Amino acid sequence: MTIKTIIAAIALENGEQQVARRAIRLAVDHGAKLVLAHAIESLPESDPDFPAPANEEAIANVLEAEAIASLKQMAESATVQTEIEVECGKADQFIERLIRDHAADLLVIGPGKPQNLR
Repeated sequence: MTIKTIIAAIALENGEQQVARRAIRLAVDHGAKLVLAHAIESLPESDPDFPAPANEEAIANVLEAEAIASLKQMAESATVQTEIEVECGKADQFIERLIRDHAADLLVIGPGKPQNLR
């Protein structure tokens, strides 16, 4: 089986740089495209002094920008085509969609947390 596309689901809050490094090595070994992905499953409590929708959206935008920056930093050492995907929502649904949309051949994930396994 030829591996052409690898999805690496990275839980940034767990410090999963080693998962990203392993995915990069696999992508290089196989000459595959690499998609580094992170799902923001929940937003921190918002400040009640701000209007709810605007505050939630602003928090989500900041978290997405920070996640993209972290994933880009992880991807700096990659010598293969790399894409970054970040989304707010359920990780399992996001990953499933990415696998389907990119016709991924391999999914690389970390150990996760027992309460997050689906």
